[in-house]
Amino acid sequence: QQRKMQKADEATLQQRKMRKAKRPAASGASLLGGAAGAAGAAPAANPFANVQLVAGGAAPAPAPIFSFGKPAAPAPAGASAFALGTSSAAPPAAAPTFTFGAMAAAPSSAPAPAPAAPAFGFAAASSSNGSTAPAPAAAFTFGAGGAPADDSGVDASKPAAPSFGGGGGGFGQKAADVAAPAPTPAELLKKSMELYDEIKKDLRATVSDDDDDADDTPVDPADDYSVTEYVVTVRLTADCASEAADAFSDWVPVCIMNLKSSNRADTRQLLPQAVGASCKEILEAGCQSVTVLRKAPRTSVEYAYEPIDSYNSHVYEGLFSRGDRRAEALEALGVGAGADAAEVKRRHRKLMMELHPDRFVGDEEGAAAANERMIRVQQAYEELGGGTGGASSAYAGIGGKARVDFSDALDKGALSPLGKRRIGQDLPVELEGWRVGVFPLEPSVSQEFTLRNVMAKA
Repeated sequence: QQRKMQKADEATLQQRKMRKAKRPAASGASLLGGAAGAAGAAPAANPFANVQLVAGGAAPAPAPIFSFGKPAAPAPAGASAFALGTSSAAPPAAAPTFTFGAMAAAPSSAPAPAPAAPAFGFAAASSSNGSTAPAPAAAFTFGAGGAPADDSGVDASKPAAPSFGGGGGGFGQKAADVAAPAPTPAELLKKSMELYDEIKKDLRATVSDDDDDADDTPVDPADDYSVTEYVVTVRLTADCASEAADAFSDWVPVCIMNLKSSNRADTRQLLPQAVGASCKEILEAGCQSVTVLRKAPRTSVEYAYEPIDSYNSHVYEGLFSRGDRRAEALEALGVGAGADAAEVKRRHRKLMMELHPDRFVGDEEGAAAANERMIRVQQAYEELGGGTGGASSAYAGIGGKARVDFSDALDKGALSPLGKRRIGQDLPVELEGWRVGVFPLEPSVSQEFTLRNVMAKA
């Protein structure tokens, strides 16, 4: 019985040896991390070589299509299609198509062939340390892309591959867009001054054409335009508590604005839009003349305009000759230099009654003399501030009733949106488009009016 059992055991052992001898040798990393196959055995393909779950052996083998483990060095020559683990330091080869783990840097200083870039990278790709061959960027990176080393040889001027991680926008952290800085008010004013000069040339061209126009030749639509000029003034609202409140308590002229538009356009409707679109340039012109205006809140600024001819005749010329004209006006009314508004008004009314035409019926010579004097009395009264028709301010009252083109404060609704370019500024002039330019006044002019305003408040 013992001999029978011994023979059975020997037969079983022999069968096991035969089956083991017939088993094919492993050609790469074993499924469970064992060593390579027996020496001398013919290599055969491992049916499970395409899936690697744990760390593999050191023997080189074709790279798995899916790698869930941590392949040890050296790396296989063929790249895995998907790598979910962390690739260890090894000579770089073709990069996986999808990388879900962190690709470590190669510590070796020896030159290595440049690996191909992964199509998708979900982890942080670190910088290459000492490697002279640059690693190409992944086509899409879902993690934070590491910066290449300074000596990597990568041309920084060439754009990197698009990234969905920390290095670019997409599924990871969104990269900040690099926006061009907005132009400063000074830059806007400089550009508007250049446009003002161009429109000024068009104004001279239209004047020349009007002088030479002696026939009825049809006008080219591109030349059917007009150029008008205005003086723009600013002031601060009564509730403004800024340091500039006293200096700008009344209107202060700050700039000239010219407007080029079609002859068919209604300039009175365009002017509020032109002022609203150019408010930054207008304010900058005022700030350059009177710097305290920079401390005023922009919501407290009011705007007004008048044709430049009206400004020149009633405001600018009077700025330098007002003293002499005031003395003449006091003499015409027969009042002293210290007369108040009530006394001036009483004297004006009395003289107008004395010089009324009804008092000179039948006396043509006397009536003519009385009429001439009546005109001088009325002009003197207006010069001294009377007869302004209920002007809203001292500045608006300059020139009396003869000054009718001053707009006074423009409605903020008509100016809105403030500082925004209008569609008409981009349309051709012949298609109801328009152009506007701004040029600062002489600083001494604006400063003269702010000084008057401060003295009036004292």
